[in-house]
Amino acid sequence: ETMKSQSIGYDATDMYAERMKIQEEDDDLFSEDEKEDDDEFNNGAVDHDDAGALSFGEGGVISGGGEHIHHSSNFDEDGMLVIGRQKNVNVVQDLKALCLEHETTSPIENLAIEINSYKFSQNASYSDCSMATMLAVLEKLDIKEGMAATKLVSLLKGELQHWKPLFNKICRGLDEEKCVILAVERLACGGGVIGDVLSKAPSFRFVLQTLHDEEVLNEDAILSWAADRRGGSNGGGGGSEDEDDEEGGDVVDLDTPQCKLFMQKPTQDFLEWLQEESESESGSDDDSGSDEDSE
Repeated sequence: ETMKSQSIGYDATDMYAERMKIQEEDDDLFSEDEKEDDDEFNNGAVDHDDAGALSFGEGGVISGGGEHIHHSSNFDEDGMLVIGRQKNVNVVQDLKALCLEHETTSPIENLAIEINSYKFSQNASYSDCSMATMLAVLEKLDIKEGMAATKLVSLLKGELQHWKPLFNKICRGLDEEKCVILAVERLACGGGVIGDVLSKAPSFRFVLQTLHDEEVLNEDAILSWAADRRGGSNGGGGGSEDEDDEEGGDVVDLDTPQCKLFMQKPTQDFLEWLQEESESESGSDDDSGSDEDSE
């Protein structure tokens, strides 16, 4: 049973319940001390970011509403120990280090093999891989203080010529692509030279648009991220707080770095354009379906 629990995809729910039952039966005077130790560990490893989300170390976050976005600690979104992961391992940091060590003169397939090996050894997720890769790509751009948005985009396009095949391998769906956006957002809100350049309009918008144009991100992932940042309100454009109230959505807290970045006019213009394009394509598909039915 122990060997089975080390395998990828093993459901440890029953084992966990059995262990909890045994611990309750063997409860002793040390339980309170252990609880305090656990609290100290949690207080050191888990904090709240400016958007009210739970942040695990230098990894991703769990949204304030409880939705799991990304994690890199030894515990999953349900508080269960990740089977097969070594204690105190930060998988995003380790994966990013692998990417930073990679030379573009080497085939990207070699790095894909290294990442895949690490992923299985630590039972990491593809979301961990996509976030780490995007963090590394942006750090490899050698962003200089005061760099113009056009120069940033030019560097990013050049770098993506090498890295795009890897993104295509590890971005299996919306979650992985949204973690790419979260990586850009994290650096933009993190300060320093990179943060100053990425957070200065219209750099963030241009990075999102470039990732979309280069087919690293699809419009569904970007609009889904935008809906998360709006607090669950509908629509892809940038409405006012009053409009959000009328639609029944939560009002965005404009005081957080993430929301200030999100509410920049160039970013909102891009999101509005994306939403219109999405609705236009959806309408065209509906019209085509109607024509075929009528025939």
